[in-house]
Amino acid sequence: MTTSNFRTWLKQERIRRRLSQEAVAKKIKTTRVTINRWENGSTSPATCFWGPLSKFLGKPIEELFPEASSEKPSYGSSDVITFPEKTYSAIDSIREDDSQESKQEQIGFELSSVKEQDQLQLKMQRLEIMKKRIELQQKQLLYARNKIEAVLEVLEPQVSPDIRTMVFEAAFSYLESLPFSDEVSIPLPSLDWIKEAFEIAKRNYAQLNLMQERGNTTSNQSLVDATLLSESGLSTLTKNAALLHIQETTQTSSETLNENKHLTHPISGDPPAMIMSQKHIKQPLSNPYQYMNAVHRPEMFFGRSRVLRRLYSAIVSQQCISLVGSGHIGKSSVLRSLKFPEVQQRFEYDLSQHLLISIDLRKYLQKSSDDFFEAVCKQIAHQSHLPLDANGLAGEDEFSEILDQINEQGFHPVLLMDAFDNITSNKSFGRDFFAFLRSQAAKVSYVTASIAPLSKVCSNVIETSPFFNIFVVCHLESLTPEEARELVIQPAERTGLFFSDSDVEWVLAQAGRHPFYLQRICYHLFDEKLHQGSEVNRNLVRDQAYKELYPHFEYTWERLNEEDQRILKDEAQRRGKQSRALPELSESNLFRRFVRDK
Repeated sequence: MTTSNFRTWLKQERIRRRLSQEAVAKKIKTTRVTINRWENGSTSPATCFWGPLSKFLGKPIEELFPEASSEKPSYGSSDVITFPEKTYSAIDSIREDDSQESKQEQIGFELSSVKEQDQLQLKMQRLEIMKKRIELQQKQLLYARNKIEAVLEVLEPQVSPDIRTMVFEAAFSYLESLPFSDEVSIPLPSLDWIKEAFEIAKRNYAQLNLMQERGNTTSNQSLVDATLLSESGLSTLTKNAALLHIQETTQTSSETLNENKHLTHPISGDPPAMIMSQKHIKQPLSNPYQYMNAVHRPEMFFGRSRVLRRLYSAIVSQQCISLVGSGHIGKSSVLRSLKFPEVQQRFEYDLSQHLLISIDLRKYLQKSSDDFFEAVCKQIAHQSHLPLDANGLAGEDEFSEILDQINEQGFHPVLLMDAFDNITSNKSFGRDFFAFLRSQAAKVSYVTASIAPLSKVCSNVIETSPFFNIFVVCHLESLTPEEARELVIQPAERTGLFFSDSDVEWVLAQAGRHPFYLQRICYHLFDEKLHQGSEVNRNLVRDQAYKELYPHFEYTWERLNEEDQRILKDEAQRRGKQSRALPELSESNLFRRFVRDK
């Protein structure tokens, strides 16, 4: 049965049984809008609905959905995290290779060399690994869905489909950010997490109902936000369910549904946390400038194209690189962004055979080198999904053995070591440790991030180590003017609360082009606009931002050498737009105020 036939048949069968879309939705635990979208052809049921639809309509799954007999997962469905199409093509090529091999055996054809056979076998192993990852992700989301359903059934059996949708969307968005381990240990939302997400969803749903009753409307609104808890803190997620509720209460026609085809129930097809458009209601906003630490959402990472291109080029060339920049300039965000698929797609480099392993060395002030090797080996095993065996080895021996096995499988590990200066000052990491890392450089690449060049953050004992001679230095400085403007304008614009041209120029004057300073000033300006409307007290915003940034200014100042401090004191007295020696700091009015106050 084609998608078109299913759409026609579903509608005819529902009418024949004299059932409303609401009644069908209630039976299979979805929303009326989802049923409507199935019937008008704007989407097809996700695999998680095949069973309930088969049971409700009394038809075999294979008859309703012929694709059910295929091994290939439903691309873009809610029980599969979305992968690039080339992944599925790669999995299909496994079957093609098998088929080709059978034909070759039948005609007695043999490959021309053992090397070609080994290459084919290695390719098949890699593709099997990719296939296993997708199967694990299917299983994770299915288990998560069942667990959330069970908990909601206990908490409130008659829960609104819209509230249920909010909780599902939060879970799926959250699970996208979690690492996968193995078949035995699949991360799921905790009971407390589900309870908290459920309570917040109810509050937000009630708030939207109240606003609808009061008749608050706007002509152009782009985003609905709900603050939901994750184990690592708060994250702001798009509330598709609120849009669906509004769409139902305003009796949107099927034509409007087709026009807004990106509106989706998060368990009916498309990936969650997409930006929607909605023309009927002004939604409660949340402040998008939330980041005090490294950015963990790709849409909040701006610019750095030249630096990223240089880093990716070094990675594929198996070179080692030292990323150097002042405090809070964005080193951690750059290292984290290297792993974002959305960021990788902007560049032409093939990273499919590289394992990017993140190590936060802020935790290693009191740890030993054995702790380091144990953590790195676990990360490699965890990310590769390969059957690695250290053969009872530990420390340096385990690390070397794991690298050998990874390389034999055709993968090249890259250690992304943030705050690297923490271990160069730790006596537990001596000359022998760095000499060993240097000896492994043919099997693994290193990318370090530090406030100063490695030669300046080393103790006297290790500064002559050959390890520090294998790095190319990459300096991370201010954002470009265009990148700084994007960081100021776009997050607010996505919420429908716009900064004026005057606001943008004022923020750039206060913060310069330093990404952290920009984030914090924008946070306070957005908050003031949200509560005061157009009557913004910029002096209040400036003083709030300065008070918050003062400890960071102190931290940065204390780590500058005497010459840089002298230059900054001189530049702090200058007025107007001039060329500055340390623009990431001295372009900011607030930082110059800090220097003058010292």
